[in-house]
Amino acid sequence: MTNPAELRGLRALGFAAREANRSMERLATGKKINRASDDPAGLTAGEALALDERRINEQIKRLQFEGSYIAARDGGSSVISDMLIEVRGLITQAANTGGTTRGEREALQLQADALLRTFDHLSNTFSFNGQRILEGSTAQALGLSGLFTGGELNLVDGDLKAADEAITSAIDRYSFSRAGLGNRARQIDSEIRSLQTELEQVMGIKSQILDTDYAAETSNLIRQQVLQQAATFTMQIARKSHADTVLRLLGGIRG
Repeated sequence: MTNPAELRGLRALGFAAREANRSMERLATGKKINRASDDPAGLTAGEALALDERRINEQIKRLQFEGSYIAARDGGSSVISDMLIEVRGLITQAANTGGTTRGEREALQLQADALLRTFDHLSNTFSFNGQRILEGSTAQALGLSGLFTGGELNLVDGDLKAADEAITSAIDRYSFSRAGLGNRARQIDSEIRSLQTELEQVMGIKSQILDTDYAAETSNLIRQQVLQQAATFTMQIARKSHADTVLRLLGGIRG
Protein backbone atom coordinates (compact mmCIF):
# COMPACT_ATOMS: atom_id res chain seq x y z
CA MET A 1 0.00 0.00 0.00
CA THR A 2 1.32 3.44 -0.95
CA ASN A 3 0.88 6.33 1.43
CA PRO A 4 -1.11 9.21 -0.23
CA ALA A 5 1.27 11.69 1.38
CA GLU A 6 4.17 9.89 -0.25
CA LEU A 7 2.44 10.04 -3.64
CA ARG A 8 1.95 13.76 -3.29
CA GLY A 9 5.61 14.09 -2.36
CA LEU A 10 6.63 12.11 -5.45
CA ARG A 11 4.54 14.34 -7.69
CA ALA A 12 5.97 17.49 -6.09
CA LEU A 13 9.50 16.11 -6.38
CA GLY A 14 9.03 15.30 -10.09
CA PHE A 15 7.57 18.73 -10.85
CA ALA A 16 10.36 20.56 -8.98
CA ALA A 17 13.01 18.46 -10.74
CA ARG A 18 11.56 19.25 -14.16
CA GLU A 19 11.38 22.98 -13.39
CA ALA A 20 14.92 22.98 -12.00
CA ASN A 21 16.24 21.22 -15.12
CA ARG A 22 14.41 23.71 -17.34
CA SER A 23 15.95 26.64 -15.47
CA MET A 24 19.43 25.09 -15.64
CA GLU A 25 19.01 24.58 -19.40
CA ARG A 26 17.95 28.20 -19.89
CA LEU A 27 20.87 29.45 -17.81
CA ALA A 28 23.29 27.25 -19.77
CA THR A 29 22.03 28.20 -23.26
CA GLY A 30 21.03 31.80 -22.54
CA LYS A 31 17.75 31.07 -24.37
CA LYS A 32 14.30 31.12 -22.82
CA ILE A 33 12.91 28.99 -25.67
CA ASN A 34 15.11 25.97 -26.45
CA ARG A 35 12.48 23.90 -28.25
CA ALA A 36 9.16 24.61 -29.91
CA SER A 37 7.23 22.99 -27.05
CA ASP A 38 8.59 25.58 -24.59
CA ASP A 39 6.51 28.36 -26.18
CA PRO A 40 5.20 27.80 -29.74
CA ALA A 41 3.74 31.30 -30.07
CA GLY A 42 6.85 32.90 -28.64
CA LEU A 43 9.08 30.92 -31.00
CA THR A 44 7.05 32.05 -34.02
CA ALA A 45 7.19 35.68 -32.88
CA GLY A 46 10.93 35.41 -32.22
CA GLU A 47 11.64 34.02 -35.68
CA ALA A 48 9.62 36.83 -37.29
CA LEU A 49 11.62 39.38 -35.29
CA ALA A 50 14.87 37.68 -36.32
CA LEU A 51 13.87 38.14 -39.97
CA ASP A 52 13.14 41.82 -39.29
CA GLU A 53 16.54 42.16 -37.63
CA ARG A 54 18.28 40.61 -40.64
CA ARG A 55 16.35 42.86 -43.04
CA ILE A 56 17.25 46.02 -41.12
CA ASN A 57 20.92 45.02 -40.90
CA GLU A 58 21.00 44.47 -44.67
CA GLN A 59 19.48 47.91 -45.25
CA ILE A 60 22.05 49.51 -42.94
CA LYS A 61 24.91 47.74 -44.75
CA ARG A 62 23.58 48.87 -48.14
CA LEU A 63 23.31 52.48 -46.97
CA GLN A 64 26.77 52.36 -45.40
CA PHE A 65 28.21 51.11 -48.68
CA GLU A 66 26.44 53.89 -50.57
CA GLY A 67 27.79 56.38 -48.02
CA SER A 68 31.32 55.11 -48.63
CA TYR A 69 30.80 55.44 -52.38
CA ILE A 70 29.55 59.02 -52.01
CA ALA A 71 32.43 59.90 -49.69
CA ALA A 72 34.94 58.56 -52.24
CA ARG A 73 33.25 60.38 -55.08
CA ASP A 74 33.08 63.61 -53.09
CA GLY A 75 36.76 63.28 -52.21
CA GLY A 76 37.70 62.92 -55.88
CA SER A 77 35.36 65.75 -56.85
CA SER A 78 37.00 67.95 -54.24
CA VAL A 79 40.37 67.42 -55.93
CA ILE A 80 38.87 68.29 -59.32
CA SER A 81 37.23 71.41 -57.87
CA ASP A 82 40.52 72.57 -56.36
CA MET A 83 42.30 72.10 -59.67
CA LEU A 84 39.56 73.97 -61.54
CA ILE A 85 40.03 76.89 -59.18
CA GLU A 86 43.79 76.70 -59.78
CA VAL A 87 43.27 76.79 -63.55
CA ARG A 88 41.02 79.81 -63.11
CA GLY A 89 43.82 81.52 -61.22
CA LEU A 90 46.19 80.83 -64.11
CA ILE A 91 43.68 82.32 -66.57
CA THR A 92 43.32 85.42 -64.39
CA GLN A 93 47.09 85.88 -64.31
CA ALA A 94 47.40 85.38 -68.07
CA ALA A 95 44.60 87.88 -68.70
CA ASN A 96 46.79 90.60 -67.15
CA THR A 97 48.67 91.08 -70.39
CA GLY A 98 50.04 94.38 -69.20
CA GLY A 99 51.71 92.73 -66.20
CA THR A 100 52.94 89.52 -67.81
CA THR A 101 55.33 88.79 -70.63
CA ARG A 102 54.73 86.22 -73.34
CA GLY A 103 57.30 83.98 -71.71
CA GLU A 104 55.43 84.18 -68.39
CA ARG A 105 52.16 83.35 -70.13
CA GLU A 106 53.82 80.39 -71.80
CA ALA A 107 54.91 79.18 -68.35
CA LEU A 108 51.33 79.57 -67.13
CA GLN A 109 50.20 77.58 -70.15
CA LEU A 110 52.51 74.70 -69.21
CA GLN A 111 50.93 74.62 -65.75
CA ALA A 112 47.45 74.66 -67.28
CA ASP A 113 48.35 71.81 -69.64
CA ALA A 114 49.56 69.71 -66.69
CA LEU A 115 46.34 70.31 -64.77
CA LEU A 116 44.18 69.53 -67.80
CA ARG A 117 46.04 66.26 -68.35
CA THR A 118 45.48 65.44 -64.67
CA PHE A 119 41.73 65.80 -65.20
CA ASP A 120 41.95 63.18 -67.92
CA HIS A 121 44.09 60.88 -65.76
CA LEU A 122 41.77 61.05 -62.75
CA SER A 123 38.69 60.51 -64.89
CA ASN A 124 40.20 57.33 -66.33
CA THR A 125 41.77 55.88 -63.17
CA PHE A 126 40.02 57.07 -60.00
CA SER A 127 37.79 54.21 -58.85
CA PHE A 128 35.84 52.78 -55.93
CA ASN A 129 35.22 49.05 -55.61
CA GLY A 130 36.36 48.59 -59.19
CA GLN A 131 34.04 51.29 -60.57
CA ARG A 132 35.32 54.52 -62.08
CA ILE A 133 33.59 57.32 -60.22
CA LEU A 134 35.01 60.43 -61.90
CA GLU A 135 33.97 59.65 -65.46
CA GLY A 136 32.93 62.84 -67.19
CA SER A 137 35.76 64.79 -65.60
CA THR A 138 38.04 64.92 -68.63
CA ALA A 139 39.06 68.30 -69.97
CA GLN A 140 36.89 67.72 -73.01
CA ALA A 141 33.83 66.72 -70.95
CA LEU A 142 34.32 69.81 -68.81
CA GLY A 143 34.42 72.01 -71.91
CA LEU A 144 38.06 72.95 -71.31
CA SER A 145 39.89 71.25 -74.19
CA GLY A 146 40.35 74.65 -75.84
CA LEU A 147 42.66 75.64 -72.96
CA PHE A 148 45.42 73.27 -74.13
CA THR A 149 48.43 74.73 -75.90
CA GLY A 150 47.37 75.88 -79.37
CA GLY A 151 43.68 75.83 -78.49
CA GLU A 152 41.34 78.75 -79.04
CA LEU A 153 41.27 79.39 -75.28
CA ASN A 154 44.98 78.99 -74.61
CA LEU A 155 46.63 81.31 -72.08
CA VAL A 156 49.26 82.77 -74.44
CA ASP A 157 47.20 84.29 -77.26
CA GLY A 158 43.75 82.71 -76.97
CA ASP A 159 40.35 84.17 -76.05
CA LEU A 160 40.85 84.55 -72.30
CA LYS A 161 37.37 85.97 -71.72
CA ALA A 162 35.84 82.84 -73.20
CA ALA A 163 38.36 80.78 -71.24
CA ASP A 164 37.20 82.40 -67.98
CA GLU A 165 33.56 81.72 -68.87
CA ALA A 166 34.38 78.07 -69.61
CA ILE A 167 36.24 77.54 -66.35
CA THR A 168 33.52 79.34 -64.37
CA SER A 169 30.89 77.06 -65.90
CA ALA A 170 32.93 73.97 -64.99
CA ILE A 171 33.40 75.18 -61.40
CA ASP A 172 29.68 75.88 -61.03
CA ARG A 173 28.81 72.46 -62.42
CA TYR A 174 31.11 70.72 -59.95
CA SER A 175 29.83 72.81 -57.05
CA PHE A 176 26.26 71.80 -57.89
CA SER A 177 27.28 68.15 -58.19
CA ARG A 178 29.07 68.19 -54.82
CA ALA A 179 26.06 69.85 -53.19
CA GLY A 180 23.92 66.95 -54.43
CA LEU A 181 26.40 64.46 -53.00
CA GLY A 182 26.36 66.30 -49.68
CA ASN A 183 22.56 66.25 -49.52
CA ARG A 184 22.46 62.53 -50.25
CA ALA A 185 25.13 61.87 -47.60
CA ARG A 186 22.98 63.67 -45.02
CA GLN A 187 19.93 61.65 -46.09
CA ILE A 188 21.91 58.44 -45.69
CA ASP A 189 23.03 59.42 -42.18
CA SER A 190 19.42 60.18 -41.24
CA GLU A 191 18.15 56.88 -42.70
CA ILE A 192 20.86 54.90 -40.89
CA ARG A 193 20.03 56.54 -37.54
CA SER A 194 16.34 55.75 -38.07
CA LEU A 195 17.11 52.12 -38.95
CA GLN A 196 19.43 51.76 -35.96
CA THR A 197 16.65 52.96 -33.67
CA GLU A 198 14.25 50.46 -35.27
CA LEU A 199 16.90 47.73 -34.93
CA GLU A 200 17.35 48.44 -31.22
CA GLN A 201 13.60 48.16 -30.68
CA VAL A 202 13.35 44.88 -32.62
CA MET A 203 16.35 43.40 -30.80
CA GLY A 204 14.91 44.48 -27.45
CA ILE A 205 11.55 42.82 -28.11
CA LYS A 206 13.24 39.69 -29.47
CA SER A 207 15.45 39.51 -26.39
CA GLN A 208 12.41 39.74 -24.10
CA ILE A 209 10.80 36.83 -25.95
CA LEU A 210 13.78 34.53 -26.56
CA ASP A 211 16.59 35.36 -24.14
CA THR A 212 16.95 34.08 -20.62
CA ASP A 213 16.10 36.35 -17.71
CA TYR A 214 19.08 35.30 -15.59
CA ALA A 215 17.78 36.81 -12.37
CA ALA A 216 14.36 35.16 -12.71
CA GLU A 217 15.77 31.78 -13.77
CA THR A 218 18.38 31.75 -10.99
CA SER A 219 15.65 32.56 -8.47
CA ASN A 220 13.41 29.82 -9.91
CA LEU A 221 16.26 27.29 -9.87
CA ILE A 222 16.97 27.93 -6.19
CA ARG A 223 13.25 27.77 -5.39
CA GLN A 224 12.82 24.42 -7.16
CA GLN A 225 15.90 23.01 -5.44
CA VAL A 226 14.44 23.98 -2.07
CA LEU A 227 11.11 22.41 -3.07
CA GLN A 228 12.93 19.21 -4.07
CA GLN A 229 14.54 19.06 -0.64
CA ALA A 230 11.19 19.74 1.02
CA ALA A 231 9.46 17.06 -1.06
CA THR A 232 12.19 14.53 -0.28
CA PHE A 233 11.95 15.32 3.44
CA THR A 234 8.14 15.04 3.30
CA MET A 235 8.39 11.64 1.62
CA GLN A 236 10.79 10.44 4.32
CA ILE A 237 8.35 11.52 7.00
CA ALA A 238 5.47 9.89 5.11
CA ARG A 239 7.36 6.61 4.78
CA LYS A 240 8.24 6.62 8.46
CA SER A 241 4.65 7.42 9.43
CA HIS A 242 3.40 4.66 7.13
CA ALA A 243 5.86 2.19 8.63
CA ASP A 244 4.82 3.11 12.18
CA THR A 245 1.16 2.64 11.26
CA VAL A 246 1.86 -0.83 9.81
CA LEU A 247 3.82 -1.85 12.88
CA ARG A 248 0.99 -0.73 15.14
CA LEU A 249 -1.48 -2.71 13.05
CA LEU A 250 0.73 -5.78 13.16
CA GLY A 251 1.11 -5.38 16.91
CA GLY A 252 -2.69 -5.23 17.30
CA ILE A 253 -3.13 -8.43 15.30
CA ARG A 254 -0.58 -10.28 17.41
CA GLY A 255 -2.43 -9.09 20.49
